Amino acid sequence: FRSVFEVGNGRRVKEEFNVDIPIKEIAVGSQVAARVARSHELWILASVIKVDSMTRLYEVEDEDSGDEETEGKRHHLVPRDWIVPLPREDQINEWISFKWNQKVLAMYPNTTSFYPAIVVIPNPPGSLYVVVKFEDDADELGYSPERKVPFRFVTPIKNIDELPWDHPSHMELGQNFVESLRDMLLAAYSNNFNHIQLDVYATLEALVLRLPTLSKDRMFKSVKSMLPGLRDTIVEALTALMYCMGTKFWNIQENFTKNLALKLADPLVFSDMLFVLRPATDSADTKNYNDVVDAVVNTLIKSLHQLPRYSKPLAKKILESVSCTAQGAGVFFNSHVETIGALLVEVKDECPSSLRSNFISALTRLYLISPFQSVETIESYCDVLSTAVLNLKTTALEDMLLLLQNGTTTIKWLLSAIPSEFWMSFLEMCTTSLSSFPVFEEDIPLVLAQLNICTLLVPHQSGMNDWNQTTLKPLLSRFITQMQEDEMIELAQAALALEFAIKA
Repeated sequence: FRSVFEVGNGRRVKEEFNVDIPIKEIAVGSQVAARVARSHELWILASVIKVDSMTRLYEVEDEDSGDEETEGKRHHLVPRDWIVPLPREDQINEWISFKWNQKVLAMYPNTTSFYPAIVVIPNPPGSLYVVVKFEDDADELGYSPERKVPFRFVTPIKNIDELPWDHPSHMELGQNFVESLRDMLLAAYSNNFNHIQLDVYATLEALVLRLPTLSKDRMFKSVKSMLPGLRDTIVEALTALMYCMGTKFWNIQENFTKNLALKLADPLVFSDMLFVLRPATDSADTKNYNDVVDAVVNTLIKSLHQLPRYSKPLAKKILESVSCTAQGAGVFFNSHVETIGALLVEVKDECPSSLRSNFISALTRLYLISPFQSVETIESYCDVLSTAVLNLKTTALEDMLLLLQNGTTTIKWLLSAIPSEFWMSFLEMCTTSLSSFPVFEEDIPLVLAQLNICTLLVPHQSGMNDWNQTTLKPLLSRFITQMQEDEMIELAQAALALEFAIKA
């Protein structure tokens, strides 16, 4: 398939290529171009020796290997989509006529290997030759010579959207293609290269639109388990493309939102799109962006209303997308916080309790963008957060830590919004953790969050100095010594920070 871009010091980064594969079967004895290496692109001139109609594997013979009288020629077993039939010389009127600047796969002169090339002089009707320039064929001065190749040893390079998809092996081919494309886009982004052809998007779009058909096709039943992985890889490639294109993504934003985003069934793609397209807050023209945010929020609201009916994995993704979308849009999401927050509180009790942590995280991110105004939303949020913290849910502790790290205003609000009984229970829970040894590795995030929360709360306590000095401080001293002996440095440092806060 097509070469996408160049990065670095002029070195070309190429995708592996796939070639035009007619769907009809190939007869034994036919001369073909065959790919004979899985790990890299190696296409050779070969002849078909045998065909297995059940597996659709072809046994081909390398036409330039070994000595027939002593060693014999090398044979390879290859799938159907790794073979390109080549015409006989008497089929000149039945074969393809190439176009100027067309990308092809051509046999290099005086070899039996095929390489990517560009047509510089097409073959007119009746002509036996095509003149091409091969890739990576330049001399030390950068000159690429024109080379004459018999037309029957030239075949067009094709793209993934033209695959016939008539064999399960194409699923693996599609997966490899998208992984290569994703990695190339990530390399381009890390090298600050953003001159990406829109053909890249068109190719990914064609593959996304093909997914529903593949999922229903009985031929692909044996490899249907690969579809989720393929879908996830496409999302990663599209996300990398967004970051490479930056604000140029506006050119395809509408098409992406209408045609691809919903079909991918991954609401997280919206957050990256909003982040990439987000204008400066003092920008004069933000109407288009606000319209996109409104459209995404409307889609999110529809999904949240249906949340109790969704599978647990999809429900988790949608709740994660609330946080990510809010973070992606930044201050442009402020006007929607109250609506989304109220809706989360409304559907929370209709969903499995196993999703409670996801609801808390979504509500926390919303509050950090714009504090809730609804008393009902605040009370419900504080109730579910405090309950989860006392139930030793690590994610809830980390969400509470995020709130406290937001600054003095949020700390004072949290201390007043959650009853004092909770804070006394929380301190008791912390003292239990500080006196329980040994600390197991899986408990480190929980204890670490407890220590960090206490450190942030100490400056805002009232009437707790005696308890801090007589109860908490001795516990901390023993805990620090034990953590240093057990080489749990992160916990020891967090405990030292709390001890310093008490002294201060």
